[in-house]
Amino acid sequence: MAIDIWSLKSEFYDTLRTLPLVRWILEQETEKLKTLVNGISLESSWILEVGTGTGLALEVFPEVIPIVGMDRSLRMVRKAQSKRWITGVVGKACRLPLRKGVVPFVSAVGLAEYLPDKGTFLDEVKRVLRSGGYFLVTIAPPGVLNFLRNLLVSRIYSVGAESWETTVRKRGFTCIGFEKTVLQVQYLFVLQKGTDRPRNCKTTARVEK
Repeated sequence: MAIDIWSLKSEFYDTLRTLPLVRWILEQETEKLKTLVNGISLESSWILEVGTGTGLALEVFPEVIPIVGMDRSLRMVRKAQSKRWITGVVGKACRLPLRKGVVPFVSAVGLAEYLPDKGTFLDEVKRVLRSGGYFLVTIAPPGVLNFLRNLLVSRIYSVGAESWETTVRKRGFTCIGFEKTVLQVQYLFVLQKGTDRPRNCKTTARVEK
């Protein structure tokens, strides 16, 4: 039987993130993500969090918002459920187990850098997202620190901001906010309604309400 690397990592994932430098980086990332999320209304909504892991990104969202946390590892999902009540689902990011156009908000924090096929993932997000729905996502741009992350068992597939924004925009998403931290670029997109022209993040305000 093949070894599930992510199930193994679930045993020390949270411990690693208590190290001072790692904790500082995560705190910065969380604050930036909260800035993006706080700029929109989440009332009467629910969130599909793809790649929920052990639930470290759950604190980005208000406690009152229902969350479906999906991960390929059942152990990861169970650890996330120990932090907050969520509906846990085991599944793959490039084959989301949901019908077309049913999700109002998709979150993928710390996930895209582990996906070699980002196009298929984006196609799946577009498929399940409602028109006018939100997509919160992070990427790991090329750099020395992200290159060194390859030493931590799982390979990192970095992507430049310009290339990523072009790829997402071609699928009908508009960028309404972005932030940057040491290891990440954080984005908030909205799936286009009608024939509105998609915009590049470089030409928008940090968060458009």
